[in-house]
Amino acid sequence: MNAPTNFTLSKDNDFEMFQSTPYHLAQLRTQASGLSSAFPHLSTDSTTPTTIPPPATHRPLDRMHAYIAHKRSLNQAFRAAIQYYNPVRLHDLLSGPYIADIDLNREYCNHAGRVVPTALMFLAGAEARHQDVALVMAAELLTAGAEVGYRSKDGGRTALHVAAIRDNARMCGLLLLAGAEAGVRDGEGRTALEVAVMGGCREAAAELRMCVG
Repeated sequence: MNAPTNFTLSKDNDFEMFQSTPYHLAQLRTQASGLSSAFPHLSTDSTTPTTIPPPATHRPLDRMHAYIAHKRSLNQAFRAAIQYYNPVRLHDLLSGPYIADIDLNREYCNHAGRVVPTALMFLAGAEARHQDVALVMAAELLTAGAEVGYRSKDGGRTALHVAAIRDNARMCGLLLLAGAEAGVRDGEGRTALEVAVMGGCREAAAELRMCVG
């Protein structure tokens, strides 16, 4: 498999691809930390705290309730950063002192009863206009400990299957670099490569073939 090539973020939010130097997740995390200058409209306001500290309390029952409320608000902020493709806010949350309270691999049902995928799967399924920033955010998640091979409860898909369906070759390359297994089959017995071929996703199929071959 040819590893995806290194890239940098320019002021117009485009990524320039370099053909020689392989990149690593740590490099992508470093780039994510500097996104505030490239995405000024996404930067957190100077008056907004970068972390959500749990309120101080004394009685055991109050401490438990306060912790539950703190964790809920922290994960709501995390999901909002993912769903609105806000890399600056995501970096603030994942580099803060309460990262252990963030459910990186959580699936849940919304009010309509629909299963919402994990954060990594959501980014893997980003539309074409969001795929550049989603790639950086996915690298940030993987560095923070998101499970690259997590299988959804609804269909048994992995993030690699989702990226293949979207014909996102760069995301496929990142996931494979992070340890995703190309041979994992979903609930219908299909690998990511088979999903890409069936959907006519040529770029993703070419990336996956290099890994399988």
